[in-house]
Amino acid sequence: MKILAIESSALVASAAILDGDKITARYSVDHKLTHSQTLMPMISEIMRMTGLQVSDMDAIAVSGGPGSFTGLRIGGTTAKALAMAADLPLVHVPTLTAMAYNLIAYNGLICPIMDARRSEVYTGIYAAAGGQIRALTDEMAVPVDELTAMIRGRYLSDIPVMFLGDGVPVFKERIAEVLGRHAAFAPPHLSRQDAAGVAVLGALMYERGEYINADEFSPRYLRQSQAEREYVEIKPASVEDLEFIAALEKKTFSDAWSKDSIAPYLDSSIYGVLTAKRKGNLCGYVIYQYVAGEGELFRIAVDESCRRSGIGRRLMTVMEEKAPADLWSLEVRSTNAPAIGLYESMGYRQSRMRQDYYKDPVEDALIMEHRVREQI
Repeated sequence: MKILAIESSALVASAAILDGDKITARYSVDHKLTHSQTLMPMISEIMRMTGLQVSDMDAIAVSGGPGSFTGLRIGGTTAKALAMAADLPLVHVPTLTAMAYNLIAYNGLICPIMDARRSEVYTGIYAAAGGQIRALTDEMAVPVDELTAMIRGRYLSDIPVMFLGDGVPVFKERIAEVLGRHAAFAPPHLSRQDAAGVAVLGALMYERGEYINADEFSPRYLRQSQAEREYVEIKPASVEDLEFIAALEKKTFSDAWSKDSIAPYLDSSIYGVLTAKRKGNLCGYVIYQYVAGEGELFRIAVDESCRRSGIGRRLMTVMEEKAPADLWSLEVRSTNAPAIGLYESMGYRQSRMRQDYYKDPVEDALIMEHRVREQI
């Protein structure tokens, strides 16, 4: 089996050829030039050096995201053009999984992190053992503090979590500060995206029949572009929003509040309800109390289709702006690691625990507090 692989999801531009169980050619550049300048010359060079043509390949594998919007578009367009010209199938390889394959010999947890800007990373958590890689989480676009809180809450063991990717130089100190000896970092020759890993994973996917026609390919961006992402409107809820809030309550919580129980919070001097709209559609809300310089977050929810796009964080930020409390508090299920990670990344810390507080299922509640201003 022969696979031509292309990787352009970040700053690294890389091309490789897998022939059977051997990487016969690999060409990578991580220095200044744009992918539009480098990819085709690199592919032409490895074809020339190996005496092969694109038509000799069984398939083309391309790193399909997440990653740079521009890089993914260039890599995807290049792969589609080559595949269509040679009438070859295309294998859409998840970028983060391919990165994890760089460390397939490691026996432990692997966490690729790609710098997504604004203190966020594209990431996922993988378990490596016996030459196999297994995803423990979905791919995510999350604040790095939320990621470390999730790892600290759910995935710590005696074997360090191995981090790799272009997010490591950016966030290494912060990760090490939070996780200490539980964090390790891949050496430079294994720490970046690599078309060789895309080729190996692409071959496995091809053998399983996980390939598509070239015209079906579309990059997986994981989150919206900056313009789309920032077009979120936060404003006080109205009576017309109650149907949406109650419906999302029912989808999110086992002890959902009814429309009638939420209504009194709309017009009150001590309570507040904020909604989030993205491109004109309601997608989340927060309900809170503010009295005598202290605030309490009662409920917060974001529709599943809009999660991991910073909307929960925006809701909480606007809440704290509208109700300038000295101290904020909230309660959360002790097993809700993503929510705990979000709260910790915004400065909340556990103050105490209420045992068996929640029902259906029975779970402990963590009481978390965030002191916004030091009292004078």
